[in-house]
Amino acid sequence: MKVEKPTTEQIEAGLSDVLASPEDQGKLEAIVIRPKADQRELLEAVFLSPEGGVEGDRWAATSFLRLPDGQPDPRVQVSLMNARILRLIARDDQRIGLAGDNLVVDMDLSEANMSVGQKLAVGEALLEITDIPHTGCGAFAERFGYYAPPVGTEVPFAYTEASVDRHVMAQSKRKRTSKAEWFEAALRVLGEEGIAGIRVERLARDLGTSRSGFYWHFEDRRDLELQLLDYWAHEYTDVVTGNPELRLVEPRKRLARVAELVLEHDLSRYDLAFIAWAETDTEVAERVAKVVQRRLDYVNQALTELGITGDEAEFRRRIFILYFAWEGKTYPNLSAKKRRKLRDRIVEWTTTPTT
Repeated sequence: MKVEKPTTEQIEAGLSDVLASPEDQGKLEAIVIRPKADQRELLEAVFLSPEGGVEGDRWAATSFLRLPDGQPDPRVQVSLMNARILRLIARDDQRIGLAGDNLVVDMDLSEANMSVGQKLAVGEALLEITDIPHTGCGAFAERFGYYAPPVGTEVPFAYTEASVDRHVMAQSKRKRTSKAEWFEAALRVLGEEGIAGIRVERLARDLGTSRSGFYWHFEDRRDLELQLLDYWAHEYTDVVTGNPELRLVEPRKRLARVAELVLEHDLSRYDLAFIAWAETDTEVAERVAKVVQRRLDYVNQALTELGITGDEAEFRRRIFILYFAWEGKTYPNLSAKKRRKLRDRIVEWTTTPTT
């Protein structure tokens, strides 16, 4: 639906309402993030932090203002806009997000009411007004039109040619959900429901956070999926196969320790879920195959040191890997004592040279 840009007459007719914006005890009416260029997302809640600004927004990656060391300038972490003027020029509430300002507030944002250094509480976050003026960009003018207020009129909003709105610096008491927490939530869903169950909204709900936090760590769902493969490979395989101290242990005791670690930390608990996923995705299949091969090579190295080679080594290393990948799912009710006994028998059989 095409929306006509407001005329000068229409804007000036609504200025009295805009100028009546509250000077204190304002109301947060909308939260907007920009995951990527030209993308807007309206949220019901969001985390703010000194490190990342508005969680899920692209400030850290594409800030127009940088520090000498190339890092994004924290003075432009978050932008505010007056809700009354935005509704006046947007003409439709569905277009509010197009402005791109993070916090749309019903409050007087004029320089007379918002001085540099002033603190502004928004929920649990504390914002500080900075000295960088926030003027409307070309895209803003293209979407909403151009308007210069009458001389002597200070309008409390961010708009082309008006430097009365201010960027703010966020300080938050709330902890951002880490990437590892998103990975672990995704793994749980993958193990219970398969890859189809992994959805951004579902993971955010499970973590008790907003979906905007997802875009701080990942570009999209596919990016999560591919990084999840790397996370699984590292946390459930490479932490063992890449352990330099473990490689110094005598080969028989080394494999015994590997088996112990697998059972102790349940390192195979997601193996079947990844194998099932691999059956539906060729890229995933290639990555899973590489992880399995790393495990096979690790066991094969220990067997070679024991003098077990050729077809016999191939047979034993596959049995070793398959047993620990499937045992937990196939026999979930085994007692810990029975499980340890079977583990020891498998290791003994795998590492005993043929006569």
